[in-house]
Amino acid sequence: MVETRLVETAQDVRELKTKWLADQTERQEKERLEKVERQEKAERQEKAERQEKEQLERQAKEKIEVAQRQNKELTETIAAGETEMNCVKRISCRHFTALKERHVPQAVYDAQANPGCMDKTRVRILNEIDEWIKDPDAQKICWITGMVGTGKTTIAKTVCERATADPDIVLGGSFFCSRTGVAAQRDISCVIPTLVQLLACQSIEFSHAVADEITRDRDLQHKHVTVQVEQLLYTPLLYLQNSSTHIIFVIDALDECGGEQVGLTDEIHHSVSELLEALVRSATNSVKLPVKFLVTSRPETHIRETSVSDAEVSQIL
Repeated sequence: MVETRLVETAQDVRELKTKWLADQTERQEKERLEKVERQEKAERQEKAERQEKEQLERQAKEKIEVAQRQNKELTETIAAGETEMNCVKRISCRHFTALKERHVPQAVYDAQANPGCMDKTRVRILNEIDEWIKDPDAQKICWITGMVGTGKTTIAKTVCERATADPDIVLGGSFFCSRTGVAAQRDISCVIPTLVQLLACQSIEFSHAVADEITRDRDLQHKHVTVQVEQLLYTPLLYLQNSSTHIIFVIDALDECGGEQVGLTDEIHHSVSELLEALVRSATNSVKLPVKFLVTSRPETHIRETSVSDAEVSQIL
């Protein structure tokens, strides 16, 4: 009887050992398969990211080639007796009629009553902004924030004046929002069209690229702000990626942007936030552009909650 029990115990031990080995083998196989799956997933993701980057680079290259051909045509036109500025004006007149209703001349920096910084004042912050504009490795966005009366608009206007006077900087455009100005200065949908038209009047390549976008879609000025940033601003800017000149856009008092209709505060705030996020995406894209954005505003919640308040994305003053 004792022998029978010993035999049964031995059999139980063998069965338990066999089961344990089987469980171990199954667990190891499961871990191996999970590891293989993770590696394959990582490889697929890496491949997709590489293909996306290659596609963006290929598209950028194609756009540059198109711009070069168009520039050659313009050069020949200029050689035939037409000045460069007349060429830009001719292109603008022909293609930019669609943008006119969204262009706000009252929002441009030199239309503002604010006299700018007095001589020898705000020297440190102005020099810091100059260095930021010319530093190719600096963040592409500078956010100047502060409460009412801290001089944000005064600084913004002076930055525009200094950029205009600096041969190494091109003031791409400026838009000074205002609750007390004309209604269009509170319309978020007018910001990008105004900036675009101002730069297009200074650059043949950019002007051509904008004309192409408008030819494809003449209602761009009525599209959502994110579409405006992508198609009216960012895509044409790809033609300038090899430019050695520093381009700066200034948007002042963005918190004062309202809309054409009353009672849509949440919707307006959402549009302002989406405009900022679109600018951040364009500024942090893999294709590096010689373009920067200076934005001023009060520290309103809907602005603080965007990526523009991230110190890794923006220089915050």
